[in-house]
Amino acid sequence: MLLSTQGIQYYLKKILSQKATTLSQNNSLGKLVSIVIGENPEQDSYVKIKRKVGEEVGVVVEKASLPVDVTQANLLSFIHNLANSGLVSGVIIQQPVPKHIDLHEVYENMPGSVEIEGHRANSPYVFPLVQACMIGLWLTYKHETAPSIAVNTEGIELPFVCKEELISWLKTKKLQLPDM
Repeated sequence: MLLSTQGIQYYLKKILSQKATTLSQNNSLGKLVSIVIGENPEQDSYVKIKRKVGEEVGVVVEKASLPVDVTQANLLSFIHNLANSGLVSGVIIQQPVPKHIDLHEVYENMPGSVEIEGHRANSPYVFPLVQACMIGLWLTYKHETAPSIAVNTEGIELPFVCKEELISWLKTKKLQLPDM
């Protein structure tokens, strides 16, 4: 089965645009900062893509470069300063990072106000890849009469075998898609 990623991209951008508009109207839309540790042309390319998408959905995306030898403590201090500035709504850490950086510790100690990727335990955010997959499932199994739905695994036969924990977790998630 082939699934067009253009549909997933369309819905994700529409969701992000609506959220950005709402936050902007409430004067609570800050910028997104993408942290790059060290010099890496591939990561610069990903940041450029984030900037382009940010422009499309109404979010300012900035790159913050840190030296390759930045310490764990200095990285966390930098993130906390961003969070406390009142100007930043989200932080993304471009990966891969140098081996001396413990990403699990960084995400667990990152202020919840700027952790937007769903890496923290009990994060209110859905990891972006999971959200894209959920939209993909919806596009695959959607009912033509309901362009705006909550994801529900009842009655859906998934085309793969998965653990009961995944099915139970999916049942707790709701994905409200924008009206077309």
